[in-house]
Amino acid sequence: MFKMRLFTLLFSMLISVLYAQDKVGVTSVISNEADRNFGKGHAGNNAAYIQQLRNVVLPVSLMSFELKVADNYIKVEWKTANEKNSSHFILKRAGDDKVFKAIAEIKAVKESSSTTHYQYFDRFPLIGQNYYKLEQVDADGTRTLSDIITTAYHLKNQKMFAYFSDRGFLNTVVDIPKQEGFVEITVFNLNGQIVAFKKVNIAEDIHYQFNDLILNKGLYLISFAFEGQIITQKIIK
Repeated sequence: MFKMRLFTLLFSMLISVLYAQDKVGVTSVISNEADRNFGKGHAGNNAAYIQQLRNVVLPVSLMSFELKVADNYIKVEWKTANEKNSSHFILKRAGDDKVFKAIAEIKAVKESSSTTHYQYFDRFPLIGQNYYKLEQVDADGTRTLSDIITTAYHLKNQKMFAYFSDRGFLNTVVDIPKQEGFVEITVFNLNGQIVAFKKVNIAEDIHYQFNDLILNKGLYLISFAFEGQIITQKIIK
């Protein structure tokens, strides 16, 4: 009789332990799956949720993002393969400091299942390296960033030249919009000697005339230097 009771007690304890382990195991699985947002711990719900993730269509599919340098601007172009609930694009640019600032906001087509072309003309690019990235904004405020692309813009793309006036004075034109700093203008003769030098504040003086410079007739070389870049021009008096 005693042995029978002892056996019954041990059997009950074993069943309790197994039941507790089973509950702990199930709770752990549900907790982990809930943390991964796979559903409510039910196999059917999980499968449906995973299928929903597979069926998600991204709001915008960016096909290309390119730059083209012209004489007076940088053309930024991009294409999308399809758009769903898209709001607009924000074009950002940075220089060598890598600090990006928004320079344009372009409205999106919102809904499209075909290829859509976009373009923007940056008419005031930075001298030197220009970095661009595109921020796509959905209707719900979700934002997606593109890869960064870059190209160089040189002084030769700017309006910068010298000429002699009717009275024989040397005149220079330095037109670099949206820039700050000084352009160093140096005048050389055929022997390589410096006959004139001037620092021109490009934010204030687009046109500068060497009123006190008297030059003999002949060939001269004009050098324009700005932010490490130099362009030269030959001029005959």
